[in-house]
Amino acid sequence: MKKFLALLLSMILVLSLTACGGGGGEDSKPADESKPADTQPPADSGSEPAEGKTVKVGLICIGDENDQGYTYNFIRGKEAATEALAAKGITVEWVTKWNIGEDSG
Repeated sequence: MKKFLALLLSMILVLSLTACGGGGGEDSKPADESKPADTQPPADSGSEPAEGKTVKVGLICIGDENDQGYTYNFIRGKEAATEALAAKGITVEWVTKWNIGEDSG
């Protein structure tokens, strides 16, 4: 009975890994390949950046901005992302929530 149960569980494991695998089937094409070629912009169009575009982004932090650790690194990343997008003409509007615990629902 134990051998049968072990064999059954191992077969289920193999089948579940096969089902979750990244097969090369037709359904696994990236979204960009499904678009017609004439609707895709060129990779390096050289056009001007979209001036006046605003993106709203939310950031949830487990601590405050003075913790000099986990949250501090996210704030530095937020500032770097803001600068990089500003160079492309995109304004980022940040909504930040502080001191939200990991177990908060």
